[in-house]
Amino acid sequence: MEAKNQEINSSNLELSPAVAKGSSDQTNAHSLGIMFEQSISQQQNHFQTAISTSATEVNRILNLKKNKLNRIEKIKQHRFFNL
Repeated sequence: MEAKNQEINSSNLELSPAVAKGSSDQTNAHSLGIMFEQSISQQQNHFQTAISTSATEVNRILNLKKNKLNRIEKIKQHRFFNL
């Protein structure tokens, strides 16, 4: 019985570093996976922000052109039709 206990104790001591290393590796792998998920999420957020900013700028430019054309038309009407 004493020999069996000694064998179990020695096998537990042999496996202890492997268990700790396994736990450490599992934690590192989980953290790495979360890091990749967050990276992808940030890329998607930046892409959506860029699209919305581009759309807003295009609308602003088109409105500026439209306002400019309206002013030109008013000037034409005032100059040429009020003679």
